[in-house]
Amino acid sequence: MIPREISGPQERFERSGAQALRDLRPMSTRVWGSLMSEFSGAMLSVGAGLMLLEPASVDLIVPAAIGYAALVLTRRVELPMRLPKSAGVADWNYPDPKNRAPRMAAGIIYLGRDVAGRELWITAEDGRQHATIPGTTGAGKTTAILGFVSNALTHASGFVLVDGKADHTLFDEVMALARRFGREDDVLHLNLLVASGNKESNSFNPFATGNADAIREMVVSQLGEQAANDSNGVFRSRAVALIGAVIPVLTWIRDHAGIPIDIEKIRDALELRVIWKLGVKGHYELRDPATGKIRDIPLDLPQDVVYPLLAYLGELPGYDTDLDYNKQKSDDPSKQHGYARFYFTEMFTQLGVSLGHIFKVEQGDIDMRDVVLNRRILVVSLPALENSSDTLAGLGKIVVTSLRGMMAQMLGMPKEMLGMEAPYHIVLDELAYYATSDLDRMMAQGRSLNIAFWLGFQEVSGIFARLGEKTYTLLGNANLTAAMRQQDANRTREWIEETSGKTDVAQATSFRGGDIGVYHDTRQADVRQVSRVNWRDLQSLIEGEAIMLFGGRRIYAKVFHAKVDKSGPKPLVRRLSLAAPARAELEAKLDAVHEIAANIENGMVAAGGREPMEPTLRAIYEAFRDAKANGGDRDACVDAAIRAAGEVPFVPGEERQGAAARLLVMLKSALHGTGGEAPGGVRPNEPFDKVLFEKIVEIEAAIGEDETAALERAATLVGKIEAAVKETVGTLPSRENREKLRADLAAITSMIAPNAEAEQQATPRRRVEASP
Repeated sequence: MIPREISGPQERFERSGAQALRDLRPMSTRVWGSLMSEFSGAMLSVGAGLMLLEPASVDLIVPAAIGYAALVLTRRVELPMRLPKSAGVADWNYPDPKNRAPRMAAGIIYLGRDVAGRELWITAEDGRQHATIPGTTGAGKTTAILGFVSNALTHASGFVLVDGKADHTLFDEVMALARRFGREDDVLHLNLLVASGNKESNSFNPFATGNADAIREMVVSQLGEQAANDSNGVFRSRAVALIGAVIPVLTWIRDHAGIPIDIEKIRDALELRVIWKLGVKGHYELRDPATGKIRDIPLDLPQDVVYPLLAYLGELPGYDTDLDYNKQKSDDPSKQHGYARFYFTEMFTQLGVSLGHIFKVEQGDIDMRDVVLNRRILVVSLPALENSSDTLAGLGKIVVTSLRGMMAQMLGMPKEMLGMEAPYHIVLDELAYYATSDLDRMMAQGRSLNIAFWLGFQEVSGIFARLGEKTYTLLGNANLTAAMRQQDANRTREWIEETSGKTDVAQATSFRGGDIGVYHDTRQADVRQVSRVNWRDLQSLIEGEAIMLFGGRRIYAKVFHAKVDKSGPKPLVRRLSLAAPARAELEAKLDAVHEIAANIENGMVAAGGREPMEPTLRAIYEAFRDAKANGGDRDACVDAAIRAAGEVPFVPGEERQGAAARLLVMLKSALHGTGGEAPGGVRPNEPFDKVLFEKIVEIEAAIGEDETAALERAATLVGKIEAAVKETVGTLPSRENREKLRADLAAITSMIAPNAEAEQQATPRRRVEASP
């Protein structure tokens, strides 16, 4: 057999770069670092062994061991990135921007461990500065992403996970993870896969909310980027102008007429007939999707909303604005309009037909604002194999543009509405399939909205093909990079090496051979500049391993793997869709609320005037005012008010009306409860006869009752009197009323008689005079 000739270097000839590196630190620095490391345990063990071998050395070794242990235990506690918040100590890797003093540990996002087993944490502030996760197929990006977003569930928060390759196991893993934390009801799935026949997905109407600009941008994003040499660019521009004129009208109709926007209404509104009716007649043509019947709704459209439609009609070649749309002199206007409308045909077919079970709804299960503000969990599965690259990118842009519109609505919100300290996570995996040019602005704004972006991709070249030079602007927004196994040696390698930077190392330059063929270092080293991340290290990583770049640090890490039990059924949670309330009803309720608020601010309890004062309150007010006018001091004014209140007789009044009556019921319920009679008997309602109450208390005290019992019996008695009077006031003296009154009087007499007999039999301690 002819042996194979290999000219290239084989393994036995290869030497890694680390074998040629030399440590130039002083010996004292190296020794001190070893003594303060895990090697300290070995040193103490050696000391213990010496004491066993030579007991006489105890007096020497024990003090030295105690001092050494104290030195080791009091050294700074540091981790490669941040200390966890539970440490409760100052973090020397977390300096204060004011004076670079160490701040208290605040790490709340766990990433994994380094090669030495030390934990890797980042703070909420670090998370809001975003992260990138580059890694080739099979590097473990999805597993790493699930581990990272599990932090959100420990914070009672949520996340949005957009998967560009639609891994069929991803939703099951997310559902299992949510079940582990009891969050199954918060999981939503936007499943855009239809080829398998499984159409299990929550519905989504991206046009239901947002202003006209946000909806217009969402529709225009489906047209894709215009090529530089597009010969039909004029028709594309007309299509953009068409949608820019129609969407504001539909938005006005949604907000003022209560007719929601969906993909079918946008499609119908682009017809020339509907545009003419809206612009000229002011009628909106509404089609019933169930029956197909059409009816015209007259509207009072503002001129500034209608004018763009009229301008569009006037700009159509050959269109005469003095004639109806179907009475034009030629069919050129209809053709020109058809060319512009043709640009949206693919979008309407994709969203209204293929994915009609998701998008053809008025009120969808998924509302991006609700998802973020209420910290829900949303998984988006994009069909990587079912659609072309442009269609896939368009579907992804719908999600990204919806997120951007949601973020625009959140600008200016109070900080309390943006949620807790922990950020809300948005993960865009396989970003190269659907990257948009506005992602860099979303990331720049996300920090102030308490949102953390995680960008996962295989190589930089895929993103560069869509965004061009803006790719580096996008990736430059991330402060953390978890680089996993790589193969692309072009733009990805350049980006990682440029991001990690270069460093100076001491490297051996030559070796000297011996007599028996053994080579020795000549102990000469040159200082050379090399990349801080070796490309061979990235290529040799296994699943779950990464090289993390954070704040100028380079950490060789093992990312956190959130292993959960995926067994059991994982049904999709279905929401109950309800129609939005009518705008008129909401405005009526808001008007009532505003009226009540204005009355409260103006000192008016009920609409229609001030509430009349109760006699007792009026007597207190007038007595206090007169005493103050006569020059009385504080005590004199208070005494006068108390005397005046005691002189007011108890007169049962009519039931109060209006807001005061509603508040009185609420206050009574809060004071006495609603679960029946109190254990101590019937209680009097405020206001009651204070003079009678004090006389009864005085009588009870005179017969030997303690203060607590006297107050209890007096309250019960006054309550029964009040109940009896209330039931008889305003009623006719019928036989039933007389019998009820006799029973009440008998009950009161039975309570007073024993007290009176006891008073007569007991030795009188003082004379009590009570007025009837």
